[in-house]
Amino acid sequence: MFDYIIKDLDSYLGFKFENLIKTYLIEQNNNKDNVFNFEQIGSFWKRSNATNDNKEIDIVAVDKKNKIALIGECKLKSKKIDQKLINDLIRKSEFIDKLKNYKKIYFIFTVEELPEEKKSFLIKNNFKFLSLEKILKSYRV
Repeated sequence: MFDYIIKDLDSYLGFKFENLIKTYLIEQNNNKDNVFNFEQIGSFWKRSNATNDNKEIDIVAVDKKNKIALIGECKLKSKKIDQKLINDLIRKSEFIDKLKNYKKIYFIFTVEELPEEKKSFLIKNNFKFLSLEKILKSYRV
């Protein structure tokens, strides 16, 4: 029984973390310091019959007025952040037909603060990042 629980724990925690990030983004929406303000937020999932795989994006927030979309991936562990993740997220975002003519802002959301080499790697690839640790610090008075 313990092995069964441990096996699915990351999936459960990942889902909860995604919801927490969406809630944070909704709370921060319409903040004058934001890159953009969105009208819609959710996830994206599409099954490709041609390649028999799923295209899933954790967070998609859309500013229809300015044609900007935030495309985000949530990661519980920073060690999973690599070139493959970046390429996959960009590729998966191309399957969202309604966002073909939108400027896309790519984000990685993590639980822990990223090590400097991961931050540099993301910046080099034009990705933004935000950690739960930083979010929680912003709530401290």
